[in-house]
Amino acid sequence: MNGVFDAANLTLVKSSSPATVAYGQTITYTFTVTNRSATAALQEIRVTDNLPAGLNYVSGSSRLNGAEILPTVTGREYVWLIPGLAPGAVAVITFDAIVTPDAGTQIRNSAVATAISNDGQTQTPPSSALNSIDPLIFGRNTADLVGYVFLDENRNGVYDRGTDTPYQNARVILAGGRTALTDAEGRYHFRNLTEGTAALRLDPNSVAAQNISVPQDAGRPGSRVVFVRNLTSVDFPLAPRPVTSP
Repeated sequence: MNGVFDAANLTLVKSSSPATVAYGQTITYTFTVTNRSATAALQEIRVTDNLPAGLNYVSGSSRLNGAEILPTVTGREYVWLIPGLAPGAVAVITFDAIVTPDAGTQIRNSAVATAISNDGQTQTPPSSALNSIDPLIFGRNTADLVGYVFLDENRNGVYDRGTDTPYQNARVILAGGRTALTDAEGRYHFRNLTEGTAALRLDPNSVAAQNISVPQDAGRPGSRVVFVRNLTSVDFPLAPRPVTSP
């Protein structure tokens, strides 16, 4: 039997990193939601964040305890759902947002958590994260990573427009958890990466075809380790569909 839930047992702590950013850089926000009750479970928790002007949410960046999660979006309001929290349990939600010049010299972002228990509904006080904006920071997060996922019809490892077939909705994953889906032209794009070595892979669960091994995968088809600088391109060729006899 669940005990009576004390509203003070629901806590939300919001944090962000890095503390100081420039326009165009990415802030990673973290919500830590805790059920401090020793006996009462929570049936559902909603974390609500109204993104202020100066922040643009990075599509596909949300994670709940490391697994991808999609928020419900209404205007600039983002709501993440945690499907229950046992007594003493902790849930962690993260997401990324890009800073725009509308942020000014600092930006404060606040969120609340609302939970449902056997005793009804309870809400935490707002928890905020404050970041300073330094427009004179240079040399960080200046790289973009782009590429194609495609059925390599002629098996040459190179995307040949008009010959090869673009693969839509393939999921490319960066080390650290950021993801990007390919569009109708088979293209994906990661913006505002820190210059340096990056690891990425094509999610095998998002494609029906097999990866074709290329020299850049170092024996691990579908994976790449590259040095990202300015605009860097990495493609993922897939085995074409077999030709069936009439």
